[in-house]
Order: sequence, then structure tokens, then C-alpha cells
Amino acid sequence: MDNSRSAFVVSIWLATIFPMLFFLMFRHYDHFAPALGVKEVLVFLGAAHVPATLIFYRDPRFKQGLGDNKILFYVIPAILTIAGGLIFALSSDLAQGFFLCAFWCWQAYHYGKQNIGVYSFTSVATTGQPTDPKSKQLFIMLAWVSIFGTLKVLGRSVMPSGYFPFFETMHSIGMVLYLGLVGYSIILFIRNRMPLFSVNGLMFFTLVAFFGPMYFTDTLEGAFLSYAIAHALQYLVFMAIIARGTEKDGRAPLVVNILYFLLIVAGVGAFFVLPNHLANSVFYGSSDAAAFAIDLAVGAVLGATMAHFLIDAYTWRLSNPTSRAYVRQRFRFLFTKPPSSREA
Repeated sequence: MDNSRSAFVVSIWLATIFPMLFFLMFRHYDHFAPALGVKEVLVFLGAAHVPATLIFYRDPRFKQGLGDNKILFYVIPAILTIAGGLIFALSSDLAQGFFLCAFWCWQAYHYGKQNIGVYSFTSVATTGQPTDPKSKQLFIMLAWVSIFGTLKVLGRSVMPSGYFPFFETMHSIGMVLYLGLVGYSIILFIRNRMPLFSVNGLMFFTLVAFFGPMYFTDTLEGAFLSYAIAHALQYLVFMAIIARGTEKDGRAPLVVNILYFLLIVAGVGAFFVLPNHLANSVFYGSSDAAAFAIDLAVGAVLGATMAHFLIDAYTWRLSNPTSRAYVRQRFRFLFTKPPSSREA
């Protein structure tokens, strides 16, 4: 592999494995100040990765192709953001719980679907070949199975205890299905004759293990943050490459693109993090008006995040010719075959 491909593969693998290992081990360091600092940064990036989607809107190539779909990229995000805020703010506690459970299920599936792209890009970078159909089906099934475990992990915090037995049953079913898919992944690995210690094989099993902590750990850090933050860092790697390649009038300096990327992630990201912090603060209960305003902000963030799910599902769908042309151009260092030694 050339340097660009190697840098991408290493970055995307570290973005996946580091938060998984960190949050699985965090319970042993939860009173260690440096570890707490790392946790705060990672949790912030977990929320801040969503507004990184705004980087698309600065890219002339995006606006001239995919961005022509004004309904998807402008109208639907506005509607979901406003509707999410109003619905959440005007709902009862139980209705808010159902809203959040539905959102978390969709979110888990979204996380799993991104892994298809991660593995596909890694395969292209390391072997020159796209993901084989059976591996793609495996990751789709893992995405669906993740929904079964999500409600036990997250739903208990927002739903009455009467729903807990249902969550437990779903979690148990999900565990059985997940273990079945792990077994299938080993068979698939052998059938595809992947080298055991290859980079592609390492990424394959890292992504198969992605949702494992959901079923085999009992803390929020291990059972949720481990893979949620991995998803966020994966996305930031992809969007950093988009930002690096973005051109304004054809001559934007690299430093401008980097600063814009950091501004979006840190600046806009702060607005995505703040409502959740306020919802868990004493300010939330200080008055009905404060509670309504915070619920409005929380719901708006949820709506904007759902818009992010839809935009991503469309933008990275390589079966769509417009999406394929855009992604291949921005990631041409992966899709362009390097010259042979005779051509160099």
C-alpha cells in the first residue's frame, strides 16, 4: 500500500479499536484523572461528529451533484429538527421514553450500516477489491441484531420498570443471534481464504466484535460508549478526508480546510452537547419554562441527528451513480490503482 492508503487504514482501525478498548477497560481507571479527561473528550466527539455532516455543504462538488437533492439536504433536516424539538417538548415522560427508544434503535442500525462502508473502504485499500456480497450481508445482519440489545442497555433509563422484562427477552434473543453471526463470520473468513494476520482480516474481526460489548458487559461505558464512540471517530476520519479535499474556488489552502473542519466539530458540536448536559442539571427542574426549553433543544438535536442518518445513508450509497462518482473523487487515493514499478 502507498502512504495515503496506509494512513487511512491505520486511522480507521485505531478510530474503531481505541474507544472499544478504552471503555471496556475504563471501569478499572474511573478514578484516574487522565482517564476521566480522555473520557470527556471522547464523549464530546461522540456527539460532535453529527454536525460534521455540515462539511458536505461547503464542498462545491457535493453541491453540484448530491446537493441538487434540495428536499433531502435542506427541507427534511429543517422539518426533522423543528418537529423533533416540538414533539419531544410537548410529549409526556412516557412518550419521550418511546421517542428515545425508537431513536436509539435506529441509531444502532445506523452504526452497523456504517461498518459496511468501513470494511468496504478497507478492502479496497488493502486488496483492491470491494466487499464481497456475503460479508456485506453479514454486517447488515449484525446491524439489525444490534437493535435487540439496545433497549436493555439504554431503555431502562427512560422507561417504566414494567418494560424491563421485554428488554431482557430482546437482549437474550439478540445475544443468541449475535453469537450465531460470530460463528458464521468465522466460516465466512475461512471460505474467503483471508490470511489470518492480514490487515483486512484484522478489520473484519474488529467490526464483527463491534457490538459484542453490548451483550457481554454491564456498564454504560462498555455496553454502549465502546461502540458509539468508535462509530463517531470512524465518521470523523471520513469527514476529515472530505474536508481535506474540499476546494473553494479551486484554491483553498489546506490550513483553511482544517480550521473549518475543527470549527464545525468543536463549535457546532458544543451546541449538540449542551442540551443533554442541561437536561441532567439542576437547571432543568428550576421551572416549567426551563424544562420546556431544554426539552425543545434536546428534541431538536435528536431531529437533526435523524437528518444526519438519512443524509449519510444517501451520500455513501455507492449503488447510486451520483454518490459513487462523488465518493470516488474524494477518496481517489483509494480507488485509483497505484502505478506498477514499470510505469513509475
